[in-house]
Amino acid sequence: MDENPSGGTPPAAQIGLSEADLEFWARLPGWSVREQAALLLGLDPEDKATLDESREFKRYLLMMRRVKAVKQLRSFPRPRIVLRWARSNNIPVPHELRNAVTGGKPLINWRRRYLELKARTEAPDEDNLPPKTRKSLEIILLAVARRNYGYLPDRNNSAAKMIAADATLKGVVIMEDTVRDRLREAHDNCGHLFEAKKDDA
Repeated sequence: MDENPSGGTPPAAQIGLSEADLEFWARLPGWSVREQAALLLGLDPEDKATLDESREFKRYLLMMRRVKAVKQLRSFPRPRIVLRWARSNNIPVPHELRNAVTGGKPLINWRRRYLELKARTEAPDEDNLPPKTRKSLEIILLAVARRNYGYLPDRNNSAAKMIAADATLKGVVIMEDTVRDRLREAHDNCGHLFEAKKDDA
């Protein structure tokens, strides 16, 4: 998608949102399709009368529905993700909205905080794992990380971040730093096994 549906940039002076409104929408954890279309035009998503009369809004709404249908954006994407998508597709964004999103702080996800704390407090005592069991788990972790996530211990890569993200998608909360520490420990203990296999090949 290379062109915006209106062919123009929403004038900053015509933005229909107050500073307080912008801050509110910028802090939400996600936007609906209708909210995306309105906000990209600088319009108030709650001003139904204005939206119903706006031909430009209807075109943007059609565009954002298509974007969701072809999975360029998921349901209720974060504001920063919407703005990043708009920039990559040459869709103009009111600078007031951009400033509110990039300069504001998102609402705290208390559910995620709770799950993280719960995961920490309910974690098994790793020190009591039998050595053989620990070694087997570390070998499995390294094998999966290297094959599916491109983990390389001597290079900067996003393996830990991707593993943590995939776990979160399944409802299991684990911190990226925790994954990185476990990968490092597993490599220190069992990495030589993989290097030996590579040398034999």
